[in-house]
Amino acid sequence: MIPTPVKAIRQKCRDCCGDNVKLVAYCACDGLNSTRCALWPYRFGKRPAAAARKFGAAMLDPRQMPDPNEHLDSLPPHTEFSRQGVASLPSASASGTSGLFPAAQEGGSG
Repeated sequence: MIPTPVKAIRQKCRDCCGDNVKLVAYCACDGLNSTRCALWPYRFGKRPAAAARKFGAAMLDPRQMPDPNEHLDSLPPHTEFSRQGVASLPSASASGTSGLFPAAQEGGSG
């Protein structure tokens, strides 16, 4: 089955984020925190208006997205706060971690 254009964009975003759907939701390529990706408003696999209705307008507003230094594990699933907005997200300083990507594991071969 051939996907719709917005579903194909969703798949591209998942590929870009290593198939991590939480990272797709909090993608920092919003033009404010990083370079602007033209696909950013479509990353949920829906048109922006439909995504705003389903997940909340805050998820489509770069000014309301969490800081890119926020650790991904400290952020709730985007569906949990879609109606409350992102203002209540924990701060990076409170969690003592940084980066949207999970911390690299220490050790290993060396």
